Amino acid sequence: MINLLAISYNNIGPFKDQNLTIFFDQGKYLIKAPIGAGKSFLFFDGPIYGLYKYSGRNMLNTQSKS
Repeated sequence: MINLLAISYNNIGPFKDQNLTIFFDQGKYLIKAPIGAGKSFLFFDGPIYGLYKYSGRNMLNTQSKS
């Protein structure tokens, strides 16, 4: 179990010049689910995908360049 007080995102899509911060109240859960339930997608990848989804930037299924 991880006790988070806050989470902050930066350099995300249209808010790239701002920090987005979410503060949690004591005893509240952002996501309460068992291990392996896909929390990491909802918590980390989901907000980034949501912000870029309609921006015209192809994030998914794109090969990285070396």
